[in-house]
Amino acid sequence: MQTTDRDIAEQATTSSSSLLSSRGQKNSKFLSGPIKKVAAVFRDQYDSELNPNGIVVLGVADNALMRGELLKFFNTDRLHLTGPELTYGDRFFTSTRLITALCKLFNDTPVGLDKEKPKLIKKVTADDIVVGSGATGILDALFTMLCNPGEGVLLSVPYYNGFDHDLTARAEAKIVEVYTPLPEVADPSKPKEPAQPSPSFTVDTVKAYQTSLDKAREDGTTVKALLICNPHNPTGLVYPRETIVALAKFAAKEKLHLVVDEIYARSVFHSADISDSSATRFETILSIDVEKEAGLPRGQVHVVTSASKDFGINGFRLGVYVNQGSEEIISAMTSVGILSQSSAPAGALWYSWLEDQDFLSWYFAENHRRMQGAYEYVTKWCRAHKIPYVPSNSGHFLLLDFQQFLKLKDGASEEKKREAEGELLGRLMDKGVFIAPGASYHHPIPGWFRLTFSLSPVAVKEGLSRAEKVLGLKSYISTIPMPNFEESMIQLPERLAQMQL
Repeated sequence: MQTTDRDIAEQATTSSSSLLSSRGQKNSKFLSGPIKKVAAVFRDQYDSELNPNGIVVLGVADNALMRGELLKFFNTDRLHLTGPELTYGDRFFTSTRLITALCKLFNDTPVGLDKEKPKLIKKVTADDIVVGSGATGILDALFTMLCNPGEGVLLSVPYYNGFDHDLTARAEAKIVEVYTPLPEVADPSKPKEPAQPSPSFTVDTVKAYQTSLDKAREDGTTVKALLICNPHNPTGLVYPRETIVALAKFAAKEKLHLVVDEIYARSVFHSADISDSSATRFETILSIDVEKEAGLPRGQVHVVTSASKDFGINGFRLGVYVNQGSEEIISAMTSVGILSQSSAPAGALWYSWLEDQDFLSWYFAENHRRMQGAYEYVTKWCRAHKIPYVPSNSGHFLLLDFQQFLKLKDGASEEKKREAEGELLGRLMDKGVFIAPGASYHHPIPGWFRLTFSLSPVAVKEGLSRAEKVLGLKSYISTIPMPNFEESMIQLPERLAQMQL
């Protein structure tokens, strides 16, 4: 059976001969599981010019669609450090200038596909924000502050595999899985029909959360929080507003914290597979009056995001936490945040971008256009090969059904199916392409994989070409034109055009 990082941590036993604490001994197993293979992949990544024989990494969420323009932008005399940025900054964990720029981002910059600035219930102020070393650092700090070791966090499957580590490595929280209905699947043998809201994210799913909560309590687990990722990873779907309100009511009734990871809030795009309606529109929880509509104190609502996904700068390691109702948690997060402070030069580069409203507006508009084109490129490939997938309109990835490619005998057990999924992953990697297996996201059905479509079209084409060989498919990707992202279809402001971005 294929194991996950969380499985390894839970199975680890302590040894009296070790010089490490029990926590240290568990975490020492981290690089002995699937992460070890992923680490090897990162050391040999494909590059069409520098490493053409490297592994095409289609299994990590990364947006490279705007990379050329971002490199030009940041390399155009952008880094102007001040004295405090060479020491400890002026807010313990970051600079006032970055905090000010982030307030403007939250208060004035549209989310999802909206054209107007968000209508927040309460404006985000400097006192509401903590900055740390990436969303991973923020989540680690947050759950260390919210949970005692062994206390539970409700999380629906499938879910982002990083949560296994972020919630457990130091906080030692316990993930309590919630089994909601799986998303509807696009039938590639039928004409496209825009999908309605996914059954995974309807109001009725609250019943599944209640079931998991009740069982956890019966088993002796104290549950402290409910965590959702909106837009969702790995499905690439959006929670309808009414479902967020229903979950907030549930959290209020059960006295739980509601943690909302909005790291893909500005990575929503028009999708031919998803109907544009109020039910599929992204809405930040900061624009929902949870106290009035759900009876949930705003201090129990925690928002997490970062520079990584929406801005295409994973390597900056800048995470952001927002809470608008609890000075206690802000103080606690600031205290532990000192242990994983953000980088001043990275923060200076980011605020130089956030302060440039012309470039910021152009970037989001052009990025949405390119994401739409990249999504259509990969789904066209799926349909040509009759590979089912989950229709989506956000994030950097797709869930693909590779069950037909598993080498299985009739009546194979669940364990054999998981082994076959791992074997297929091995065959793909042997041919130089990494697509993330569903087991790492706790997908309940073996044979599902998550594929990133937002890399450069050249890399995606090469990766899919290699996958075709492994899966025994006719060469198709080489016959269709790649999306042309060499030139922007959205006009740059004159000042930026002169910079030749």
